[in-house]
Amino acid sequence: MPESGLHCLMSQPSERAKRQASNMVITVPHGSAALPHYLDCFGATAFWKAVANTHFASDRGASALGRNIAAIMKTSDVLEGSLSRLVVDLNRPIEDASAMPSEAGAHGANPLYPPQDRGDLAARRTYHQAFHSDVESILARRAAAGDVVLIDQHSFDRYGEPGVYRGVDIGVCAPADARYALALYDALLQRCTARADEIAPHPEMRRLNIRLNEPYSADHPGAYIARRHASPRVACAVIEVCDDLLIDKCSIQSIARLIAAATAEATIAVLSPPVENTNDA
Repeated sequence: MPESGLHCLMSQPSERAKRQASNMVITVPHGSAALPHYLDCFGATAFWKAVANTHFASDRGASALGRNIAAIMKTSDVLEGSLSRLVVDLNRPIEDASAMPSEAGAHGANPLYPPQDRGDLAARRTYHQAFHSDVESILARRAAAGDVVLIDQHSFDRYGEPGVYRGVDIGVCAPADARYALALYDALLQRCTARADEIAPHPEMRRLNIRLNEPYSADHPGAYIARRHASPRVACAVIEVCDDLLIDKCSIQSIARLIAAATAEATIAVLSPPVENTNDA
């Protein structure tokens, strides 16, 4: 069997694993670069043309990845943000200054900041509250059937500010109770081959650098969703995937199969009781 085919086979979760790990919720808070229509009136159009396809506006490829993972794991609960993080960041406490960012890095001041009037501020707060209320409701419903896994899915750009190369391809952030996230990290690590910086990543061949608490640490503000919604019945992990690995359908599907298999293994190891061996793997 060709090496790529072998890696693909190893990365497929068994039906038994999917059944045990299907009590999963996936959040993608930064999946959209959309603006509310009324904000076009505040001088945002030219600015938006410059930033709409950058990491400042959204996590590129994260929504497609989250949906593909959900399809493999047969879970319908994927909660995606419908507005850009430059309007309001769902992955920050609403009272934190970074929840409504005033700048977009080298692109300069964000014309959507400050909130333009009291009505706009209220709308942004309501949007933030509604998203987290939906997460809480779905997690409560899922927890009634057993332990739940919450995966907070993100992407990041290869070159961080100010243009520093990031050698990590997939990062696992381990906030709160880290047992599940550590098991997930180990499962990803075992399925991939590390690469040197001068060697290009290859999703289909699983030539990927898997790192723990990179490019962001467990205490980074970007682990807010996992910290907020973790509980004794909800195990959380933040997954960060470099967005240059999510530029085409084939690569997205390869990464999704890898993450699905790793999440299933971690769920069985940490949350599920031991099961008898079967032949459906």
